[in-house]
Amino acid sequence: MYAAARLAVAIALPMLAVACSKDKQEGGQAPSALVPRRVPDTNLVVALPQGWLADMPDPGPLPPPPPEGGKLTLSGRKLLEARPGTPAPGMLMTPVLHVFEDPWLPLGTTGVDYLVAQRTANQQALGANIRHVEAEPGRRAGRPSYHVRDEWTVLGKDGDSRDVSQEALLILESVTTPDKRQMLTGYTLVVTLEKAEFKTLQPVVREILASVRFEERTK
Repeated sequence: MYAAARLAVAIALPMLAVACSKDKQEGGQAPSALVPRRVPDTNLVVALPQGWLADMPDPGPLPPPPPEGGKLTLSGRKLLEARPGTPAPGMLMTPVLHVFEDPWLPLGTTGVDYLVAQRTANQQALGANIRHVEAEPGRRAGRPSYHVRDEWTVLGKDGDSRDVSQEALLILESVTTPDKRQMLTGYTLVVTLEKAEFKTLQPVVREILASVRFEERTK
């Protein structure tokens, strides 16, 4: 699943280089094993497992709002990346979390619209046969959301194949442009890992995505 390099994430995901998206409920309190961290320049808070290393790359300046009547365009601005320090024994890639932002989506964009756009971008970026495992609509703090899981197969340098699993949370938030128009911002939080680790890590992945909440920034 999804968004920028593009993911996830869109869904374009730099994670593949290392190998050579049910969420109807509101986010609750983060488990004690997870540590809350604010996503830079947003009201988003996500809880990360203790020991995961977080990097907050500079996504560059926010692009200006498009003219009225513009089409749905994904920017895939990477706001945060986090992963364990080392891969598990036998794994070619380390699990990785990305948070992507897609500002200035047209008002009226639905969760389905955002999901389709993300999956289209992911397909173009990966060039792999993506298997859509699940996609379930929901709401997060009153905002439209989708919980998604996809899989695909990659080939390593030695010719061996590895299955990759990706679980993501897509959220749409209403925003006001500088010229007082109403638009939407899309957020994609996506965890990518080898499928061989999925059964072991899925509870942690679900806890991470369930922890996502919106919290007003204080000056």
